[in-house]
Amino acid sequence: MRSVYVEVIESCNLRCVFCSRGDRKGVHSTKKIKKLLKKYKGDGYKKAILTGGEPLLNEDLEEIIAYAFSIGFDVAIQTNGTLLTKEKARAFKKAGLDQIIFSIHSHINEMEDELMNGKGVLEKQIEGLKIAHDAGLFTPVTTLILKQNYKILQDFFKFMIDEHPYVFHFTLNFVDPIGRSEKNASVVPKFSEIELHLARVLLTLKKANKTFRVERVPICYMLEFAEYSTELRRMWTKEPAAVHRDKESISYTDKYFEVEYVRGEACKACWINHICPGIDIHYAAIHGTDEVYPVFIEPEKILRDAGED
Repeated sequence: MRSVYVEVIESCNLRCVFCSRGDRKGVHSTKKIKKLLKKYKGDGYKKAILTGGEPLLNEDLEEIIAYAFSIGFDVAIQTNGTLLTKEKARAFKKAGLDQIIFSIHSHINEMEDELMNGKGVLEKQIEGLKIAHDAGLFTPVTTLILKQNYKILQDFFKFMIDEHPYVFHFTLNFVDPIGRSEKNASVVPKFSEIELHLARVLLTLKKANKTFRVERVPICYMLEFAEYSTELRRMWTKEPAAVHRDKESISYTDKYFEVEYVRGEACKACWINHICPGIDIHYAAIHGTDEVYPVFIEPEKILRDAGED
């Protein structure tokens, strides 16, 4: 489904060590947001994901949700989950909200507080998750793969599966080394460090019949699970996504992959170059491109396993 991400606010109540947006403050005008939503609906986008900053800080969020729904969007919000109340969840659902995408990165209280620079963060997130579920909202979870958490990810997902079985879709997003994590090796692990841990996580999720996607990890580091690569699916389907923060950018186009990704020397011999973009340029600025290795598997097999997006 063609999706557009629209920033409704720059400010946030937390200061995550990995935040790609850095230190920004302010609220976008509701009039401007509605104008953008109308434009993207006319451009053929079907799902509107309201993001930030922290969207729940925007006092007009219910109005924005209602407008997006009224013009035909499937509507979602991305949130750290700490500010959600029963009243807000019910109001958002009534306004037309379909899902709340929670960003949760650990099941360990101290680690979540450290990563997101807050106190009692995990407890508030879990409460928000339950509130959203009770309100009848779909509750996918996005988890960043970080230097601080990659070793505990399998335990985290076991916790989510056992304690919150109503969450059935997960996105594992390798940290984007921009904003606060730019050129910061203390936040950004190497692919070679996470490979075994990631494989264990994905096997755990698959056995539990959960749906999932992995972003910004080269296919050679998730070969058994290559069909779950977001980049592979977008290169194959040629389905772009729009992002509008301070300005518009279009992701997952041929130009996007040319500009935002680079290839290592080993990629020259790889059989799956046309379905794998290589390495994110920001990662390469920290760790280089020497880790990748060529894959000698028929790309058609991977695409058959991927099926339809």
